[in-house]
Amino acid sequence: MSDQDPKITEQAEERTVSRRQFLKLAGVAGATVAVAGGLGGALAACGSSEATTTTAAATETTAATTATTAAAGETTTTAAAATTKEATIKIGNLTDFAIPPLVNTRKVLEAVVEGYNANGGIKVGDTAYKMELISYDTKSDPNTARSAVERLISQDKVSVIFGDQTVSNWAPVTEAAKVLACVGTPLKDVYKPEYKYTYVTSKLPTEAPVRLGWLPTYKGSAISKYVLIFPDDPPGQNQMKDVTATLTALGQTFESVTFAASTTDFSAVATKASAINGDCVIIGGSPVMFGQMYRALAAAGSKAFVTITAEVSLGELNTTIPLTELDGTIVGLMSWDTDTPNPVCKEVVDLYTKKYGKWDDPSFDIDTFYAFKAALEKAGSADTTAMADALGAALAWDGPHGKSKMMPRADAGVPDRTVCLIQEYADCTLMGGKATNFKAVTMEEAEKLALTCWGTK
Repeated sequence: MSDQDPKITEQAEERTVSRRQFLKLAGVAGATVAVAGGLGGALAACGSSEATTTTAAATETTAATTATTAAAGETTTTAAAATTKEATIKIGNLTDFAIPPLVNTRKVLEAVVEGYNANGGIKVGDTAYKMELISYDTKSDPNTARSAVERLISQDKVSVIFGDQTVSNWAPVTEAAKVLACVGTPLKDVYKPEYKYTYVTSKLPTEAPVRLGWLPTYKGSAISKYVLIFPDDPPGQNQMKDVTATLTALGQTFESVTFAASTTDFSAVATKASAINGDCVIIGGSPVMFGQMYRALAAAGSKAFVTITAEVSLGELNTTIPLTELDGTIVGLMSWDTDTPNPVCKEVVDLYTKKYGKWDDPSFDIDTFYAFKAALEKAGSADTTAMADALGAALAWDGPHGKSKMMPRADAGVPDRTVCLIQEYADCTLMGGKATNFKAVTMEEAEKLALTCWGTK
């Protein structure tokens, strides 16, 4: 490792996001309820990037050492007469410092990186890789994000970037520099045959198609009609457009009810929706809207069950509307909200608790980190071409969702490389304030449903 200990700074700007802004962010991601933690899209914000840095602690050794820079973003330290080498990988992290789910994701990522570093790093062969994480605030603005990417490459010398939906504006930069970009976006313009270093490693493209496609199986009965209830503002309509496209691809029947985004009394909307006599209701809009609409539907005598097509944090959902009021609601759930978390979820909870003192059940997405870890381990080194090749050759691993792997996107023009994450998803039914009937879709079924929705089955 380098002898230099970079100064750790944090200049988190205290900005608030209006309901309309937050819905825009959630809507473009295709999440049907903002409380489910849809990730950020492109806002016309401006300003300079702000940064935080998480560094690997210096390791003391009594043996003589030599330090050499092996590649951009990788520094190696070899103890004389030792068989284990240490290396540091610099990772850039692009996110919005003001959007709650993204703030949570950055906090979790910092805890996981610090935890791995404290435990000796990611061990690959005879090398232990520690990580230096450098986060920049993109303010969800594509131009701000591109400037941050240019700085990460030219000044910070990173070899890997974890990115958001602004990737369409800066992928040519990382491709030219052969910097591995592991990103979260539902947009298809990031898939290009000529892109060799850009991979979508989040749930955004696949979660809603898989959950909606699997819902009848989970429920144990066919769903004859869906009722979609969404606000009339652009974010709400974008959400509804995504849901209707998915349901259409799945061959499902639905009707839609639109309400004014300024609505505060939802009784008339609920009465109209209940009169459709659907089996399942999907509510769009803000968390506050969800709670108010849910109560209005109950008051109107609706017999339909409600579903949220994206994962929720039970702790955060409970602050929106008590879970005891949500009997029969079907939601996506991570196993850290169950009594039997999978090993990766348990690791995340343990590392988060170690750093912050307690587990407060935040909504976040940590899939990208574990995709990067799997690529590093498969490649056998921090060479970005080797890691990219690993991701592009049907890489599979166990992640927070369970079984995870990369798949092609023939519908987007990339049929011969695996460039998009597909993984197991699990649902539960809320009953008596608790999550019950926790079941996961198989990887094979998840992939089949995604392909159906993309028209490439």
